[in-house]
Amino acid sequence: MVKWCPKCKSYASINQVYCTRCGTKTKVFPKCQCGAEIMPANEFCEKCGTYLRERLTFWQQLKQLSVVEKMALITIIGLICLMVCQLLFTR
Repeated sequence: MVKWCPKCKSYASINQVYCTRCGTKTKVFPKCQCGAEIMPANEFCEKCGTYLRERLTFWQQLKQLSVVEKMALITIIGLICLMVCQLLFTR
């Protein structure tokens, strides 16, 4: 069983709880339905060829954003709303 860092994508030993490069908590490689370990960057299983990437909805993608990314998105949406209001209500 192999572990990896989801942030910097480096490999870690099974005993490592945190990445030695960036300090992020390590994760165990997930397994395909055929039982093979799935590397983080793979789109297809190396053993059986199953497509591994699921299509995430907008709300699922939004949940995966960090707090800083969410704040940036809110700021951008606010600026767009402000620009639209200025266009609509100024003569």
